[in-house]
This record gives sequence, structure tokens and C-alpha cells, in this order.
Amino acid sequence: MQQLLIDLVNYSRTMQNDRSLVRADVGKIVQEVLQRYQPQLDEKKAVVHLGILPEATIIPFQLDQLFDHLISNAIKFARKDIPLELTIRELPIEGTEEHGDFMADEKTYVKIEVSDNGIGFQQEFAERIFHLFRRLERAQDYRGTGIGLAICRKIIENHQGYMYAEGKYLGGANFVFYLKK
Repeated sequence: MQQLLIDLVNYSRTMQNDRSLVRADVGKIVQEVLQRYQPQLDEKKAVVHLGILPEATIIPFQLDQLFDHLISNAIKFARKDIPLELTIRELPIEGTEEHGDFMADEKTYVKIEVSDNGIGFQQEFAERIFHLFRRLERAQDYRGTGIGLAICRKIIENHQGYMYAEGKYLGGANFVFYLKK
């Protein structure tokens, strides 16, 4: 119950209008989050591939929240039979990329990927995982509130970006998002 309340407060914070966008180093934020999770990463015998990440116009505490959720999910949903492999990197934007009404080009946006080799999910549920309280796995197997990825999606929307997920059951998860340069 306590974790649910914390997650609800964090979700409500993403809805507030006091958003101060600043130019900041995304890589530095990721390194700080990875440092906080170092004991859990060591426990999972994780190999972390951290690419050179760009500067972007962001709300720093929200980007910290975003990477916190994505990294903690990678740890939580790691497979028991193999060491966790986590990759965080910038991807090139090929021309103009479209996702529904969202369009990104390399002059305006940066594209970042967070991927892991964990339990993954079936691709047909890729949109559902971003909805509040929508969990795919059985609650008794994995702890959580079903709010974390909804917070991530809202954070990216606050940055006028777009986020999507790709997954394969027992083949890992891949989260990609666009931030304004």
C-alpha cells in the first residue's frame, strides 16, 4: 500500500504545470541512477552497455524518474537463468520518423533506447503496459503497482516527445523515446 501511495504521488507530480525545462546531459542523469542501483545490478551479475548520451531540453527530476523506472524494471524482470544485460544508448533518427500523429526528425529530436534481455512481453501488449494499473504478469510473481510505465509515458509527453515499447516473451524488452534537442 505504501508503494502504491508513493507511485500515485509521483504520477500526480508529472501532471503539475511547474515544469522548468533546462538543457542538461542525459548521460549524467543515467549514470546517477545506475549508481543508485549498483548493488542490485551486481546481484544480477548485470552487464551494462552505456552509450554516449546527448544533451537535451528536459525536466531533470522527471528524467531521473523515467530512468529509475526503466532500470528498476529491467532488474525486476531479469531472467533467473542468465545475467542481466542492459543497454542504454542514443539511436540515429532516419529522416523523419512517424508514430501516429507524432513526427520526429534529427534536427529537432534525439532518440534514446533502453533495452534488456529479461522476460520481455508479447508485442500485442506493447501499448497496454503504459496504462495505469495494467500489469501483464501475475502479481504474486513480481512486485509492483502498475504505475511505473504510465509515469514514464507521461514524462515523455511532458517533454513533447513520444515513447513506445517492443518486446518478445522471454526475449527482452526495448523502450524507445524521443526528446527535444
